[in-house]
Amino acid sequence: MTIENGTTVGGRASQLATALTDKGFSQGTTTANAPATAATTTHTYGTGQKPEAEAVASALGLPSSHLRQGSGAGLTLVIGSDWPSGASYPVDNGGTGDGSSPAPADTHAAVSNAHAQTADQSKGCAQVSPYRTVSLNGVSGLHPVGLRGPETHAGTTRR
Repeated sequence: MTIENGTTVGGRASQLATALTDKGFSQGTTTANAPATAATTTHTYGTGQKPEAEAVASALGLPSSHLRQGSGAGLTLVIGSDWPSGASYPVDNGGTGDGSSPAPADTHAAVSNAHAQTADQSKGCAQVSPYRTVSLNGVSGLHPVGLRGPETHAGTTRR
């Protein structure tokens, strides 16, 4: 893989090569200055190398819209002025910011219109897994005490 610095910031290609090495990618990455400055970061891959290009892009938080299939072999990342610093593509340019996943959802906004009620206040019950597992405070695989059989409903047991 080759990483080319298309910015006016010195050392950008080396910074990203180090970031990739730290994430377990090959130490055989070469760095260079791009032949000209680039406004937009592009990641070009050769025939049959899209999976490798996607893995690198994902590790750097680079959106897939920056991937391009080229006519040559290998992978070439040209860092543009849209990515002047950091080891992850900037969030405000469409990246994830950490090279892994998008920021978590705003849970307060997600439940702001929710209405809590107990089982005896509701006419209907949500079916519980026949395996009788539940999730509580982010811990899944818990087994509720006293609930049995597929007739079990959230908050109640039919007898």
